[in-house]
Formats: sequence, C-alpha cells, structure tokens
Amino acid sequence: MVFPSAFATLLTSNDPPGELNASYLNELAASLSAAIDEALEKVKDLEQELKKCRTVLSPARRLPQEILCEIFSLVPLVEGNEEDPADVTVVSLVSRAWREAALNTHSLWQGLVFTPCRCVASDIKGSHYHATEYEKAQSWLSRSGALPKTVRLERNPDGTRCMCQDPGRRCESTHPTVVKLLAEGPPIDEFTLHVTSTSCFRKWMASVTSAGQNLARRTRWEKLRCFSLVFHDIDRQLWDDTTDPNLSIFANLPSVTEFHLNLPSMERAFEDEDDALSCSLHIPAPFLNGLGIFVIRWEWGGSRLAELLVHCINLESFTLELDETEVFSSFSDPVTLALRVSPIELGNLKELRIRRGNIHILEVLKAPSLHTLDIEFSVPIPQTWDAVQRVDKFITSSKIESTLQTLRLCELLASQSSVYLPLPALPALRHLVLDSTGVAGYHFAVKGWFDDGSRKHPQFPSLAHLELLNLQRSKRTLQKEVSDEVVYSEGTLQSELLSGKDVFLRLVQNEEYETSRTWYVQKE
Repeated sequence: MVFPSAFATLLTSNDPPGELNASYLNELAASLSAAIDEALEKVKDLEQELKKCRTVLSPARRLPQEILCEIFSLVPLVEGNEEDPADVTVVSLVSRAWREAALNTHSLWQGLVFTPCRCVASDIKGSHYHATEYEKAQSWLSRSGALPKTVRLERNPDGTRCMCQDPGRRCESTHPTVVKLLAEGPPIDEFTLHVTSTSCFRKWMASVTSAGQNLARRTRWEKLRCFSLVFHDIDRQLWDDTTDPNLSIFANLPSVTEFHLNLPSMERAFEDEDDALSCSLHIPAPFLNGLGIFVIRWEWGGSRLAELLVHCINLESFTLELDETEVFSSFSDPVTLALRVSPIELGNLKELRIRRGNIHILEVLKAPSLHTLDIEFSVPIPQTWDAVQRVDKFITSSKIESTLQTLRLCELLASQSSVYLPLPALPALRHLVLDSTGVAGYHFAVKGWFDDGSRKHPQFPSLAHLELLNLQRSKRTLQKEVSDEVVYSEGTLQSELLSGKDVFLRLVQNEEYETSRTWYVQKE
C-alpha cells in the first residue's frame, strides 16, 4: 500500500487535490493508519514474547546456588535493625531457586528484631499470638545452623514511653516471646535490650528469672556471650537504682564477656549535676573481672567511672562514648588527683576508643599492651594543643611507642588550618587515620629531629596505610593535592611521600563529617 504515482505532482506543488482525489487519499490515509496501528499492536505482542524469552534466558536463572548465597549474605540491612527480617522475606519470595538459596544462606537467619507488644497481660488472644510467634522465632533462628544468634528487643519507633505504670499494661521490656527465647529457646550469642528506665530493666530481670525457675538447666540468658543494655532518652526518667549493691538492677547480670551499656544523659536522669557526679553504678566486681570487651556511653562526668575500670582486669577492648562531655577533668576531685599520680593500669587492654569528648581519661589510664588507639576529639580550639599532648604523654607513659600499630585521630581543630602533632616515633605503626573537617594539613615532628629533606622519615618507618580524610582546601598546605588546575593521582602523591616504605594513601573530598565517618569507621 503506497502513495499513488499519479498524485506525485501534487507533492511538488501547493495545488489542492480535486474532490475525487481528496476522497481517495482520505481513504488511503485511513487504511495506512489502520495498518500502522495493527503493526504497532503486533510489535507490542512481539516485544512481550521477546521479554518472555529474555526472562527465561536471564543469567540470574543460571547463577549457581553458591553465588546466590554469597550475594544474599551482603543484602543491605535496614539502619537501626541490623537483622531486619523484612529484607530476608523479600529475597526469599522472588523464586523457588532464590528461596532455596536464601534458606541455605545461614547468615540471613542469624538475628531477630522485636518491638514491644501492646497486649494486656491477661489477654488470652495475646497469649496465643505469642505462642505462635515463639514457634516462628524458633523456626527462623534454626535456619542459621551453627552460626551465633542475635536477638534484639527495641523500642517503638514512635518514641512513646513505656506504659508499664498502667496496671492493665505489660512492661515493654517483658515481651513474652523474647522472655521465653532467653529462658528456654535456642542458644543466643548476643542480646540487646532497650528500656526507658531502671524500673523497666528491673521488671525484665524479674521476668526472665521467673521464666527460668522451673528449668532443669541454665537459661539462655545466663549463657549469653554479649549483652547490650540501652537506656533511652525519650523523656525525663530519674535514675532510681538503690544504693545497696546487693539490690541493684545490675546485681544479677549474666556472666558475659562483652558488655555494652548505654546510660541515659545527665539531664534526663538526674535533678542536678551533683547527683550525677555522686552516683555509683553497682556492677558486681566478678562481672567486670570477666569482661573482655566493654563499651559504655557515659555522660555523667566526674570520676565514678574509675570504680568500674579498676575491676576490668581482663579487659582487651574498651570504648568510651562521651557525647561531648568531660570525665576526670576536675582539678579538685580527690579521686581524679590520686589517679593522675597512680593511674589505673589495664594490663591486657589492646584496643582503646574514645568517642566525642575531652580525653582527660588518658591521664588516669595506662595500657602497656595497647596496639590500637582511636580518638574522636570534642575540644575547643584553645584546648586542642593540650589534648594532642595528652595523647603523646599517654603513649609514652604506657610505654607503647614500639608496639602501637593503629592510630586514628578525628575532629581536631586548628586556628590556622594546620594541626601540629608532636607524637613520638612509632616504629610499629602501620595504619594512621587523620580525619578532621576543619583541618587543611598536619605537621609531625619527633623531638630532637628536624626534617633534612630526605625521603627517610624516622617517625613512622613501618607505615603501610595512611588515610587523610575530609581535608580542607588550602593554598598553604597540600597545594598540589587540592589544586584546581591539575588533578594529581593517588599514585603520584604516594611517590612523593617522605617514607621510603610502601604506603597506601587515600585522599577523600571534604564531606559532612558524620556521613563520611560511617563509611570509614568499621568494627574491628
């Protein structure tokens, strides 16, 4: 069906067609349009058939189970819910092969996250629901095989406070399914409990103790390896633990080797600062003696933290989260003054991390076995110099110059864009991370030694990884690295380093500190 040659002359002129010719051409145009529509429909049908063929021939169908399992083990996890089951459900519902691969990926089934239920304690329907939920939880965790299992009981995302003061409501912390899992369920390696007050934790302790009374063996709660206790700052909940150590909420903690304690802030837990400074945590000494890893959020200031650290005789890893507060900073507190003269020695400590705070704690500690020191500063510019010197003194007083292998210093401030780091020579240092958003350069110096321009630098002779993160642009320092005209490769910059050793150099463009840090700080 083509345009008639008899009408070809009309295409090269502006003359209108005659009435009969116009009628014929209208019929021809209608026929062509119908043919086009029919052809388009046929194209759509053919595309659908082609899509079916490509679906059947998809490379994903031919992926070996081992490859699928490896991919599934890297499934992104929802922030705040490190073992969110929803992601696993989506993966396992794609196809029969994917479900089989998901079931064979044991790491997908290692953890469960619970949120508080709102059922009334005497509700029969609620009891039936929790019985079914417990069976499903057992089935879920059984798919992880022999891998260590994790259970988390978190707070509701809406941030509402626990309603346990209402006689008709169950305390959030006494979730029946979680209590039963921790009493008689499968072996649990790590348990995280979120509470709003000391009263809630006391109710948890009573509930799990009661659930295990009729068992002939020790409860899973008593056999935990790691326990994380998080007190939330939702609203004002005064700290009301007893002063009698035998009746403290911490009196019957399980004998774990790893303990994470997130205490409430001073503003939320105490009427005034003096109450916080005088408050002791009555954690039993035998419990602290057995810890190998201790992570604590401490915003109460003062020196009461020393009452815990003196008993951590087997501690190998210690993380202190200060949240921009100070500890051991007083010049009148007799405990702090005494500890500066005779510091607490943690002989087995290998890793020390201080998060977002003043680092006066380094004045009251010694760690002769330390190989990793990780510090995030939170000090004003006038105190930066003293803080850096405090790091230097800690290294030398602990006598770890020849054994320190990893050093990370973050969020230093400088009045003139560069920070001077008077660190001692560290012959064993292999990994150095400097991450500060307001800094354009760093100056190192060993006492009694001056740069003679050679390629041999005596300060870090074993350095293998150097990470300079979030450097500010500056015309005074790192001029080549931040040049707008020329982009220097990491290889070029690496060849110009002072060290004669093989050094890995990574330069990262300036970004928001907290966003960037999450990518580079990894749990070791």
